[in-house]
Amino acid sequence: MAMKLFYKLVGQTPVPIEVSELHNEAELGNHIVRQTQVGRYEVSTVFLFINHDFNHTGVPKLFETMSWINSPGAADDGEYVAGTDRCSTWLEAEIQHARRIAELKQPGDIVEELREDPLTKQIMASYNSSPLEKMDT
Repeated sequence: MAMKLFYKLVGQTPVPIEVSELHNEAELGNHIVRQTQVGRYEVSTVFLFINHDFNHTGVPKLFETMSWINSPGAADDGEYVAGTDRCSTWLEAEIQHARRIAELKQPGDIVEELREDPLTKQIMASYNSSPLEKMDT
């Protein structure tokens, strides 16, 4: 069976669709997983809609994390850094995003969430206020 090329998100789960269902990207919903400013860098992780498994590994590559210098007015503003990472699931995308932040963060850097999926934000808020965490303090 051939791997599907086009996908949409249902919640945080990629679901294969036919090309005819891809007619209106706005109907597919928000494709941004997270965008974060880390010092002078911006890290962005998005859902791609199209399988980017160009090496034909058999595993769809549906999420992508990229980073670039975001210093308006600087000579290197917009320059890409640290390459492009792709993965298959929302959870892997969150991990990939966090890993990129950790790679770029320097002492004293401010980390600011520019855009975050509402469901992820809700899950993290729930986790951060869990009784188990309070027991450790």
